[in-house]
Formats: sequence, structure tokens, C-alpha cells
Amino acid sequence: MDVIFKLSETKFHKLTYQEQLAIKDQGRPKPKLKIEVAGKSRGKTYLRQFNMDVYSRNNWICGCNQKDALFCFPCVLFADDRGEKIWTETGVKDLVHLSEKIKKHENSKTHIGNEIRFALFGKINIQAQLDSAYWVNIQKHNEEVTKNRYILTKIINCIKFCGAFELALRGHDEKETSENPGIFRGLVNFSSELDRTLEEHLKNASIFKGTSKSIQNDILDCMLELCHEEIIQEINKTPFLAVMADETTDVSAKFQMVTIFRYVTKDGDPVERFWNFLLPMKHDAKTLSETILGVIDPILKNENQKLIAQTYDGAAVMSVFFGDLNEIPAFFSHSPQRVAVLDQIVGRKMPRSIPTRWNFNIRTVNIVYEYRDCIIECMEQLKDDSNALTCRQASGIRRILQDSNFTFWLTFFHHAMPHVDVLYNQLQKRNIDPTEAQRVISVFEQNINSVRNKIDSIILEASNFDTLSIGAKRKQRFEFTNHLIAASLIISEKFVQYHNKFPENELDITYLRGAVPFLKFIISNNLEETMGETKKLLQILVTTPMTTTEAERSFSTLKRIKTFLRNSMCEDRLTALSMLSIEKKFIAEIPNFNEKVIDKFAAKKDRRIPLIIKKLQ
Repeated sequence: MDVIFKLSETKFHKLTYQEQLAIKDQGRPKPKLKIEVAGKSRGKTYLRQFNMDVYSRNNWICGCNQKDALFCFPCVLFADDRGEKIWTETGVKDLVHLSEKIKKHENSKTHIGNEIRFALFGKINIQAQLDSAYWVNIQKHNEEVTKNRYILTKIINCIKFCGAFELALRGHDEKETSENPGIFRGLVNFSSELDRTLEEHLKNASIFKGTSKSIQNDILDCMLELCHEEIIQEINKTPFLAVMADETTDVSAKFQMVTIFRYVTKDGDPVERFWNFLLPMKHDAKTLSETILGVIDPILKNENQKLIAQTYDGAAVMSVFFGDLNEIPAFFSHSPQRVAVLDQIVGRKMPRSIPTRWNFNIRTVNIVYEYRDCIIECMEQLKDDSNALTCRQASGIRRILQDSNFTFWLTFFHHAMPHVDVLYNQLQKRNIDPTEAQRVISVFEQNINSVRNKIDSIILEASNFDTLSIGAKRKQRFEFTNHLIAASLIISEKFVQYHNKFPENELDITYLRGAVPFLKFIISNNLEETMGETKKLLQILVTTPMTTTEAERSFSTLKRIKTFLRNSMCEDRLTALSMLSIEKKFIAEIPNFNEKVIDKFAAKKDRRIPLIIKKLQ
């Protein structure tokens, strides 16, 4: 039976209810039609024939054998005067423009309404879904979900607070009766005193309180996952990417590798995002490279050309001088008796030496230089101490302080370290670009040469000292600066010179100094298309890391989080807590951060409390 042809004679609404249900249950007719359309286009003839695939691509299209045309099944059933007659009465035979007609019809208000009526026709539980009891149950559920999400938000805020300030979440005893439950539990308890809803939850909840260590770990995992997703979104939108990797040894003697990504945001600002800490199985080149690739490959996928720079710092190597120098504050830090002698003779406390990859404690250098004779007197007195270890160490330090080579280097670094400190502070800026890096390095080299020329008389007194070594070390440290050549393009002082005679392979840039300001100038003034190649050059320059100070900051955070008392935390928890500390500004800028974390927390596994809002079906 040709249903469509029958309905053209007897409308659907005139049939009995049982007949209507039978037509719906039978479904739309999908006959093989004989439609053919011949034509001519661009001098060539063509023949279009009906293809059965049209039924599978559109679940509302049906056919009529007697009219040899296509119809809309829902609109044929529930047609009114507002519908398109071509889809309900005459039928569609135009195969050439069929796709356009389908798209237009399925987006029409009448068609959408008829599809809804068709879907709901014959449903016996429509009224049951819309009755007051159904609405009340949904409302009660959603009220409970809102309350649970509010409580979980407060708990997340406590975790974020602890992470941002690098505080230990867990205490020695987290029982409710404990007097030392830890900072996290203490912070939750304090918050409950200010929030009645949270207070009632902690007192009355018997299934889910949200303060257990497993819940903490799940929330931290969700936070880290969300941060990674946001970073990946930023990386996907940036044309170039740089990766920085470095290593250190933590308090539990584990080899920790950190990964940092550097790229330019849509506003032209360079950012360096902490990604994770890793524990490579081995320390050989193959294992380290495979570990780094294991992080990069899933992010880049098939866009390997996006990675334009890789920065890997070597292991920290301390010179003999600074190794000896650090023995002095370390000696006084282990005994109050030694400190008492130091206070009596020197009258100054010895600062604790904190070596880094960039500079050394300038205060230690200056104090040892200024009070060298008094410190030697301290060692003379302490070498007669009854403690054998104190005697042995005091004698060794006295010999170091009286050594001519040590005395020379102490004098030299007393003059040189202020310049090293200035260089360190300038290079560790996150937004430093090649222009600024080239300038500060040049100034540093001039200052070091000036120091060297002023202490020639001291150099001659050191019998084992090579007068060329200072300049050689400085030259070796900054030997490779070819990657900064392109920065000369954007030195504003040279623009007049470039205007008269532009150097080969360089670009003419207007009046701004520095890669970052000029890139922001192009973006803010909508000149991306006009100066497209210049923009790419600037993005490459800004993306290329000038230093690895961000990795050093990460290691500082690592040492504050993973302390002697907190040395057994797993790598995921360490990375998550480090992310909360290092990227706290980035996290604060993520819209609806807590809500997104709760969504991930709820989807991670079935929870014992409802956390998802229900909508009316």
C-alpha cells in the first residue's frame, strides 16, 4: 500500500487513533524511485538518477511510488496551511537542487514542530512526565545537587588555598578528635565556623564528607587535568611552541625532571606554563629524550613543525671556590655553640648559602670578604673544641680562608657578584625577549671586563692564576648568541640607519623597541594581515626561551612542597600541588574553575551524593 498516496486522499487527522498508530509504527515508506534528471552544464550533458542513500542520510524523508517523488513523512502526517506544499502534496523531484531544498526544509520552524509532534504521538506517559509529582522530584533533586556542589566548592577552595601557599594538606592524625588534623582539615573546620551550610554538612553527613585523602587526590587529579586541558587549548591556538626541560634531585634523592612550555598568547604576551614533574627510569640520553617526547607528542600530535625551540640545561656544577665558600655558613648552622663564638668575635650572623644555577649568595661573599680575619680567629678558637668533628672542620675552614687562591677569588667575586646579581634578576623575567637579553648580556660583559681590568694587581699576586681565564670564562658562557641576531631588527636606535641603508636579510620596523612591544602593537592595531610575515618573525623571537629560569622556579617550588616531612607523595600529587602554586594566577583566570572541576569529579566515577543537575526529559 502506498501510504503517502493514500494520505493525499484521506488526511491523517481524519483517521482513527488506531489507524494513526499503525501508520506511525509501520514507519516511513522508502521505495526505489525512478526519478531521472537530464541537463547540460559548461557544455557537458549530465544525468542525475535517484539514489537510495538519501533515506539513510535524512531520517524524515520518504517516497511515493505513484507520484514518483520525495516527501517529508512528519509533515505529511501533521500538515497544515503553514507547511511547504512541495514536501507535503506535490513532492520533490529536483535532484539537482535536492541538497539545498533538504537543508532549507529541515531548518524550518514548521518541520521542527511536526517532528516533535511525530516523536511524541502515541506516548502514554506524556501527562505523567508533566504532572506535579514529576516536577517536585526534579526540583528536590536539583536543590540537593546545588547544595552538594556548594559544599564541594568550599572544599575545593581550601585545597586551592593550601596549594597556592605550598602548605601540607594532610596532618599527622586527621581524625575528628585529633588536635593536629593538618592545615587542610583545620582550614575546612575554620570555614565551617563562618558557613552554616558547611557546618551542618560536616556534622550531619554520614556518607560523603569530602575531606578524606582519596577525595583530596581525586580533586587534585581533576584540577590538574583541567589545567592541562586549558594549556593545550592555548597551545592549539598559538603558531609556535618551545619546550624547556631541566632536572634536579629532590629531598628523597629522586631524580626529578620538569617540563615547561613557552608560547605566545593571542594578545602577544609570552607565557611559560608549568606542565609536570617526571621520574625517568634511567638518566641516559635515550631515556631522557623518550621521556620528553612522551610529553610533547600527545600535545603536538601531527603538528611537529610548531615546535621551534628546545632548551635543556645541564646538571648543576659548582666550582671549587663556591663549594668551599658554602662550607662556612654550613659550619655555623649546625651548632649554637659555634654561633655563640661567631657572635662574640664577628658580631654578625652568617647567612645560609643558597646556591642556584645562576648566581650564589652575594651576602655570604661580602660578609666573608669583610670579616675574613675575624672568621679565621673564630676557627682558631674552635679548633681547640672538645668535639672532634668541630676541631676537624674548623681547621679545614681556617686553611681555606688562608689559601691565596681562595683569597683572590673571594676578592674578585666581591667585585663581580653585584653585576652577576643584576644579570640574574634581569634574565629571569618571564617576558624577556631577544632584544633585551642581548642588551643585558652586552652590559654584563662590559662590567666584567671593567672588573677584570681593575684587579690586575690582584691577579699578578696569585701565582697559579691565568690572567686570561676571567675573559675566557665569560666568553665561553655567552659564546653562542647567534640566535639573538634577529633581535637587531627591532632596536629602535638603528631605524634611522636602516631607513638610509637597510642591512641585508633584515626587515624595516617602525619605531618600537623590543619584540614583545612590537608584536602587541601589530595585534592591537589589527595589522596581522598587513604585516603577516613580520608577525611570524616576532612570534618566533618571543617564543624562543632566553633562559631556563622558569625551571629553576619550579625546582624551588618542588623543594618547598616535597620537604623532609613530606617526602613520600606520589608524582601526580606533587605535580598537582606544584601546578596550584606555580600557576595560581593562570588558574584564577580560568572561568568557572570550581564548577568545571566538580563536573570532572562527578564524571570520574559514581559518587555517593548527586552532583549533576537533572533536566526535564
